[in-house]
Amino acid sequence: LINGDLTAYFGVPGVKNATEYELVKVGNDPAVTAPASVDFGLAKIGGTASKDVTISGSDLTDDLTVSIEGNGFSCETTTIAKDGAENAVLNVVFAPTEGGDYAGTLTISGGGLAEAVTIALTGKAVAFEGEGSKENPYTVADVMKLQNPNKAYWVKGVIVGLINGKSISDGSIFDLSSAETISNSNLLLAAEAGVTDPALCVPVQLPVGDIRTALNLSDNPANLGRELLINGDLTAYFGVPGVKNA
Repeated sequence: LINGDLTAYFGVPGVKNATEYELVKVGNDPAVTAPASVDFGLAKIGGTASKDVTISGSDLTDDLTVSIEGNGFSCETTTIAKDGAENAVLNVVFAPTEGGDYAGTLTISGGGLAEAVTIALTGKAVAFEGEGSKENPYTVADVMKLQNPNKAYWVKGVIVGLINGKSISDGSIFDLSSAETISNSNLLLAAEAGVTDPALCVPVQLPVGDIRTALNLSDNPANLGRELLINGDLTAYFGVPGVKNA
């Protein structure tokens, strides 16, 4: 943008005797699109959890720099090439060493950005007794701590009762001899035999088929007090952490 006399210059219409000018950028400013936050949820102390974080850079003038602040979080990628930033994936790892809440920040800078882009990182570390495998299954206490990850794991516990009705607090049955009816669709697991507090139990759904036939207390009262090892989705059941789709 320039201010000057419109007059002949080099034999053609031109601009001479300029008195003012302003350089105007052509095109868009460099930009990076990224999620505002990434939550790792619960992780085991001493274990690791990872998540892929996708970012998209546009109109960059140089490579991007990636850095992380905050205990427990790391990312092997430290530079994103300008030409590869349109759809870049960063693998961020959460590796807590002690229990508690964790917070960190992933920062993307450089590339001509006017301001760095930041992503808030959060996670919580707790101690689990098991790992969710058949060889080292989660315990009842673990299931409660995990708060419904909606994934399939192995769980072990002692069969202590069942639920009649729609509420674990009001419908839990621990003494089969006193029950007028006994549901065949679910069980209650606890850490040990003899538990009669619903708050200490995890409900287990028994799907129609071999699992229900073999485990339900209506047809198999002798199962009461036995330890059960079962694989299913850790998800909400009767409004509390439970096991479904075994």
